[in-house]
Amino acid sequence: MAYATISHVSALDRGREPFTPATKPTEAEVVRFIEQRAGEIDVILRTRDYLMPVPTAYTGALAMLELYNAQGADCLVQQAAVNSSRRKEACAAWEAAKKLLMEGDLGLPIDPASFGIPSGGTDRDPIFGLATGAYDSG
Repeated sequence: MAYATISHVSALDRGREPFTPATKPTEAEVVRFIEQRAGEIDVILRTRDYLMPVPTAYTGALAMLELYNAQGADCLVQQAAVNSSRRKEACAAWEAAKKLLMEGDLGLPIDPASFGIPSGGTDRDPIFGLATGAYDSG
């Protein structure tokens, strides 16, 4: 699932003409760039054991992912453009976003399955895999 749209990518380069089937890159290519970068973001989030898809209640995190998705696509747009004075700047923004995704506290919920908890829930302790309440004091 993409977090950004063509409008988000366009907003990062205000002086650029709108994407169409005749522009370089084309509108369809920009859609693919957005989807490609969203896929990369999802892989990073899954690798960090975040719950996927990101719950809609996490509006701040989703807004951040929207920006990062747009920045990633913008890097590809600038690389594909015939003449771009923003190529280095756009790709530096994407690299910084990836670093934050890989290392920062994103404020997202952790996937319970990463602790070995089945998606249906369980009474097992996620740290040690032991049933809670299994020890009696007597």
